[in-house]
Amino acid sequence: MPLGGSTPPPTTKIMSKLYKNRQHQREIKRKESIILYEDEKVKVIVPLTHQVSRIYGSGTKWCSSIGHFGEFERYSSCGVSYYILYKGISQGTSHYKVAAFKPFENKLPFIIFSPSVDSYIDKLLNKELLKNRYEDGGDFIRGSEEFSKYYLDLGVPNKVHYIKKLTTDMEFFLSDGASRIVDWELEPRIYEKMTDYYVKNDI
Repeated sequence: MPLGGSTPPPTTKIMSKLYKNRQHQREIKRKESIILYEDEKVKVIVPLTHQVSRIYGSGTKWCSSIGHFGEFERYSSCGVSYYILYKGISQGTSHYKVAAFKPFENKLPFIIFSPSVDSYIDKLLNKELLKNRYEDGGDFIRGSEEFSKYYLDLGVPNKVHYIKKLTTDMEFFLSDGASRIVDWELEPRIYEKMTDYYVKNDI
């Protein structure tokens, strides 16, 4: 108890609570995630629980990091999720955090809640990456032969877009778009670390 028997000022109590909360979060991160790669610019982790997914995914719109609708468990049981955390980029920037997901082959097809695929192609940061990713290049729209090689279009039941992913290609999601799939470029050494972990855990 402080001198004179007085109680700590409210500010002190708040700061103490914040400190304990940060300590608790650091402990959760240490125990419930795996750091695959880290340097001065980026950190790549694999979240092992929904609890740590919510901590690392704070500020994003990823379905695996908000609320608890079973999406984290669904993704975790069907593949590997990665969170790519960029350092020195302002919170709220669309790419200060990027999620990646690579499904296991024996879990295909995998359902993804999708926006209009045609619209996300228009918003890609680097359209050439998308063209290079798929065999035939440019004509990648709903209903096209090229699209059907990689995704099965389920239409819009209940006014929600659904697609079934047919390949184990890694998908990337920006922090401000829960369902808008984008193509993302990583340094080979980072991608190699992610792929190695996937291979070791492929069921």
